[in-house]
Amino acid sequence: MLKAIFLYKVLKKSLLFWSVIVKKPGEIFTILKSLVYEIGSQVSYSELSRLIGIDGATVERYIDLLEKNFVVFRLSPFSRNQSRELKKAKIWDVGMRNVIIQDFSALGVRQLEEQGKLWENFVISEIIKHERHSGGRANFYFWHTRDGSEVDLLRMVNGRIYAYEMKLYKRAKLPPSFVNAYKPVAFQNITFENFDELWLVV
Repeated sequence: MLKAIFLYKVLKKSLLFWSVIVKKPGEIFTILKSLVYEIGSQVSYSELSRLIGIDGATVERYIDLLEKNFVVFRLSPFSRNQSRELKKAKIWDVGMRNVIIQDFSALGVRQLEEQGKLWENFVISEIIKHERHSGGRANFYFWHTRDGSEVDLLRMVNGRIYAYEMKLYKRAKLPPSFVNAYKPVAFQNITFENFDELWLVV
């Protein structure tokens, strides 16, 4: 937790350093709070623009700045028609999220939906960190359809698809429509119980 608080303070100083770009630091922190409250949800720049009262281009520029400062990262949808509005925003350090929203309660006492989102964010960030630190060049996406079918994470390596579902307590299966259309070479359902096994296949 002390690490997360320290990182948050570093973030504030870093954004002050970028004050030439960030004319109103309060706006970027409002955006950051909105992103971490809705962790794992699809990002709509137009909706954030409406809620905060600034134009969509500024919202996107601020999120880009947060990404370049290694605070958040974005996942694009695995689709031929990618939309900027459909990207998911996640935070690199879930401890920093607790600092930002001032909620330090244990994971087990939070709402089940929030537990699931935190677990998904944590595992995805660890997979991507592992890939980057090991020198890998995989691309990462999520998959979602209008009828609600979804795959939490896709790892693309030389045209081969590795699929992951993050469910804290239960097992999950890939949607048949996804399997039939894209034929992933491997699938892993990552729960709290088998998390240690993740590094054997990543």
